[in-house]
Amino acid sequence: MLITHLNMANVNVKEGEIVLPRGQRFQAVIGYRDLDRVPPLVVGQTDTLLGLFHQGAIHNPGLAEDYLHDYALHYLKMAEEGADAVYDKTGVVSERHDVEVVEAADFAYVVFTHLPDQVRSPWLPMGFSRRGVLQAPETERQFRGRIRELKVGIGQVVVGEMEPRATLEAYPYLLRTFGFFKVGGNLPLNFPDDQSKLDIRERERFNNLLEGIDISFEQPKP
Repeated sequence: MLITHLNMANVNVKEGEIVLPRGQRFQAVIGYRDLDRVPPLVVGQTDTLLGLFHQGAIHNPGLAEDYLHDYALHYLKMAEEGADAVYDKTGVVSERHDVEVVEAADFAYVVFTHLPDQVRSPWLPMGFSRRGVLQAPETERQFRGRIRELKVGIGQVVVGEMEPRATLEAYPYLLRTFGFFKVGGNLPLNFPDDQSKLDIRERERFNNLLEGIDISFEQPKP
């Protein structure tokens, strides 16, 4: 798996995993005010909710919409704020941001670089070209534009403007939105034990959230 991040130090790729040594980025405990806002966790849980919306399985979406607003959009806001740190080669800019901002932006860039290889489509079984619809942003301006597009995609889902089971390939911005959270939720990041315990705790909290959401594949009766 190829990493093309411009500002990612000491990242090792071994046996198909992105291994981030202890003390490097994506550490959930260091510097976080809210541990349940760790980028990989928010992105993965957002992918779950987007999938349920796409299947038309959420009929009382209030709690799910709250999560997308409070967590997914918050994460994207942090990523956009840290865009300058992603493309800075001096290592100075990141010092002006909180760790949450830098990690959010770094994680977003890693996900963007993997979209052409990892997004799957029944209509394009050979995958996507790196120069095509899922091309990774090459400049800070493009990065900010892609993050804003993700915000729009989340917003379209929240307000109900996406038809259930819509063909995402017909809507490139939705394809990129769903693909971003799907790939981000599946990246094989290797965390230390304390992160693994945190993931279990937060996934249990997320499952409790799902218990409060009416999820059914049957349309409600009028």
